[in-house]
Parts: sequence; structure tokens; C-alpha cells
Amino acid sequence: MARGEELRLLYSQSFPAVFASLLAGLLVVIALWPVQDRALLLGWYAVLGFSALARIAVFLGYWRQSPSGDELLEWERPYSVTLLFSSAIWGFGALLIMPPESFLHQVVLLFFLIGMSGGALGVYSPHRKLMLATISTLLLPSAFWLLYEGTNLALLMAVGIAAFMVTVIRASEVLSSRMHQSFLLALVLDGARNEAERMARVDELTGVSNRRAFYEEGRLMQEYCERNDGLLAMILVDVDHFKRINDSHGHANGDLVLQKVARVLKKAVRSSDVCARIGGEEFGILMRVSRVEEAMKLAQKLCRHLAEAAIPLKDQKQEKAVSVMASFGVTTGNFGLDALFRTADAALYRAKEQGRNQVVYAACAG
Repeated sequence: MARGEELRLLYSQSFPAVFASLLAGLLVVIALWPVQDRALLLGWYAVLGFSALARIAVFLGYWRQSPSGDELLEWERPYSVTLLFSSAIWGFGALLIMPPESFLHQVVLLFFLIGMSGGALGVYSPHRKLMLATISTLLLPSAFWLLYEGTNLALLMAVGIAAFMVTVIRASEVLSSRMHQSFLLALVLDGARNEAERMARVDELTGVSNRRAFYEEGRLMQEYCERNDGLLAMILVDVDHFKRINDSHGHANGDLVLQKVARVLKKAVRSSDVCARIGGEEFGILMRVSRVEEAMKLAQKLCRHLAEAAIPLKDQKQEKAVSVMASFGVTTGNFGLDALFRTADAALYRAKEQGRNQVVYAACAG
């Protein structure tokens, strides 16, 4: 993931470098115009412009797709290929447009190449290998050309380029290492924050949402229903005789019962619904419906599934399982979560009074 974030930073900070390359190329053409073949200069600049268009196309494709995760890594190759192509136009193209008779203009061209290399050190430092490849492509062709020239001044300039390369390699090692550590730390902190937020919204025992998440997500669902003239349904579920299960079989087995109930509920609801443990042995479900019958149908289905579920118990000398029954209170309306909860709770109380293991509906009147 750190590599993906490094690539994301490259895309976010290096787009202006495309235009900086074009501007530097234009200045080179202007500087060499009096001493070099003009058709050659224009041809070189045209190829540089083509490479800039290719790089811009890669940036536009990246922004249009907005990749994340592993998809980010798929954009490393087009970025690298177009960058190195542009660098090669500078590095190897410099040998083509190098004025043979004017040492002053040769120095000017080398000045631009070193300036481009210095810029590459800062802009492409998130990706050390690519940055070193870019700088090498920019400078090594001219360094070898200077060695080939063989004059004292040319050799001195080649040594200067070599010293610059050594400095770049050392500086990039330190810079990239610190940057990589920073990315890793940011990812660790981000993961810890996300986990803390998740734990604050999830019931630790059952893995479903907790009471806080139930109300937070419920308010969002309520607002959606109000805007779209929808209907919000609330189903409250209470495990029957749960205290008896705890007293007879122990709290560890009571926890198993709650976990099983949560799995049955979670499996039956839609991804757009909210399933939460409200507290103790009570669970709640929020769902958008078009008719009351949808909520009743789900509650009756859950009532049957729980009654049919056999839960094997722990730490028993003999294998034993218990069946779980639950009472359900159902209501629908758009009168706010508190009103829905009061109405569903009243319906749940009636289900308990009428013998448990059943579904009772009550219309919410606000």
C-alpha cells in the first residue's frame, strides 16, 4: 500500500513538470537558434511536444479513473514509460542538437540538463528508482560525450557531472527512505484510526453494529426516506428466556446464543439495512420499505429461522444443543427514530405478553 501512496503522490505533484519541460525546451531552442540548424531544433522540440502530449494523456486517464488500492499500481508503467521517453529526448536529443563549434552554447545546454536533473530529484523522489533512471537518462549521454571530447575542460565538466550523480544517489537514498517511512507511518496511523472508528460502531461480542451505529445510520436512513417519500421500518428482537439460558448453561453459552442470533439476523437482512445489538439480548433492524408487509415478512421469517436453529453448547459432559426463540416488535413510519423505537418496543412488549416467539405489529403515530 505504501508503494501505491507513493505513486499517488507522484501523480499529484509532477503534472506541472510536463510544462516545465516544454518551457525549458523552448528556452533551449531560443538559445541555440543562432548556432544550430533550425530544422533540427524544431524537429527536436516537436518530438518533445509529442512526449508531453503522451504524458498529459496518461495524467488525464489517471484522473478520470481515480484508481485506488491495487489499481493504482497499474498506472506505474505508463507513467514510467512516458517519463523516461521524455527524459531520453532530453538526454540523447541533447547530443543531436549540441552545437559543435560553440563551447558557450554547449555549456548552456548542459546547464539546462543539470537544472532538469535537479528538478527531477525533488519532483520524482517518491519513486527512487524512477528518479535515478530519469536523472541518468538526462546526464549520462552528455557525460560520455564530454569524455569522448577529451579536452581538459570537457573532462573537468564530466567529473562535475559524476560528482553531481554521486550526490544525487546519496541524497535520494536518504530522502526516499524518510519519505517511505513517512508513508508507512501514515498508513499505520490511518489503519489504527479506521479500526478505532470501526470498533466504536461495532458490538464486540456479535460483530453487528452497536447502539450508537444503529442511531447514527438510522438518522441517515430517516432523512433519505423523508426526502424520497419512503417508509422506514424498525424491527426490535428480544431473545426469549435468555436469563434462563444464562443461569442454566452459563454466560459463555449465553454469548454463543447471542452470536448465533446475530448471524441469523445479519444473513437475512440486505446490505442497505442496519442490523445492531441494542443491548443485552435485544437486537434492532432498520430497513427502507415500500409497504408494511415487507417488514412483517422479514420478521416472521427471522422468527422461524431462530426457532429452527439449534445451538451446540460448550463444556457439557454430553453433547447438547438449545433452540432459540425470540419475540419481535415491528413498526413503520416517518416520525423519527425515538417515536419508532417507542412504538416497536410497545409491540415487542405485547408479543412477550401474548406468549413470546411471535411477531406483533404496531402502527407508529408519532
